[in-house]
Amino acid sequence: SLLVMMEMERKDGVLSIANGVDQRIGRIFLRQGQVIRAKLDKDSSIEGADCVYEMLRWQSGKFSFAAMEVDMENTVGMSTTGLLMEGARRIDEANR
Repeated sequence: SLLVMMEMERKDGVLSIANGVDQRIGRIFLRQGQVIRAKLDKDSSIEGADCVYEMLRWQSGKFSFAAMEVDMENTVGMSTTGLLMEGARRIDEANR
């Protein structure tokens, strides 16, 4: 829901999400509402779209959004819809 809202409003900034279970923090960088980069703090082994897929699995937590200019390379290369559809497919596959 957060990503869809950010896309609809064409937001620029950083969406920070804290996992309610283990307090991991993920950051999603947005430009014009599109996810251009994502990372998990303290875990550099997961990057880009894989970070988004990991965060989509989190069941509880908190989030904040900081509006700012995001001037970095797009390392995700997918639309928000594409990310959400692939994330849903992966979650469904993992639950089988």
